[in-house]
Amino acid sequence: DLFVYGTEVSATISGLKGKGSGKIHYLMLFKTKKGLENVLNNPAFNFNYDPEYAENGTLDAGAFDTPDFDKETLQKLAKAVKDAGGMFILANPYVYNYSDNEEDCFTADGTAVEVIYSSMTLRDSATGDELRRTATWRGIELWDALLKAGHKVYATGGTDIHGSLNAAGSSTAQKAINSVYALAANSDAYMQEIVSGNFSAGSVGIQMCIGDTVMGGTTDFAGKRLVVKIGAFHQYVNKPSEKFFVRIITDQGIVFCKSITTEDNDVIALDLDETAKYYRVEVVHDGYGRMIAYGNPIWND
Repeated sequence: DLFVYGTEVSATISGLKGKGSGKIHYLMLFKTKKGLENVLNNPAFNFNYDPEYAENGTLDAGAFDTPDFDKETLQKLAKAVKDAGGMFILANPYVYNYSDNEEDCFTADGTAVEVIYSSMTLRDSATGDELRRTATWRGIELWDALLKAGHKVYATGGTDIHGSLNAAGSSTAQKAINSVYALAANSDAYMQEIVSGNFSAGSVGIQMCIGDTVMGGTTDFAGKRLVVKIGAFHQYVNKPSEKFFVRIITDQGIVFCKSITTEDNDVIALDLDETAKYYRVEVVHDGYGRMIAYGNPIWND
């Protein structure tokens, strides 16, 4: 009951509009093991089992070769994951220079793009290159462009650790996390919040609603108010002496900004601009000037 089933897959996508490598990594998360198996075993997606990479030569090792897709097949795959009650996430598209065209990175409404990659500050240990920081900021710009284009896409954070968070030499506090408020301590309740977009990417928990509609949803803005609550600061930033800004953003830009601390963060309530396409929230660290959490939008119907 406490497992989320999923896999990270690489693929090469042909027929893109923009320039780039066409190489992509993506995540497929499911509520059940069967959902994962059904998608991997679907012949339409060519996830051919490759025993060369398996440790014990059995299907349980989960070793598959990299499929070659076109954009239409990738979109069908995203839909198949959604139909199985799962979440499809485009991982770090700029790490592999996937494409410079935002529309190439859109697969379907209700999917997600990784806007925080590994850490907001981590540099390459050998070269000092700010690849991870660059990948994060470009991921945020991609998400913002997709939102302004009218796509209902969620934002996630990813560690890209490929191992245990508490392994030797691994600092959990420096890694990207997603803050999820689940009603019950089991994977089904957790995944229900994920697939519906009711979570925030980053180091702070964000809760937001318009009437009965929470983050990730769509509602008519007419005559309603926006309510926001910030909390559950991760240990990395949970210091009473530090200050943060809460920004509320629409497709037209920043419409509200307030300074808070981890202990002084009252509920925020605003009248809505009924012409806005969406509302979303982000939390900015005052001292470092960097965004540390992104809440998913609520869209105007």
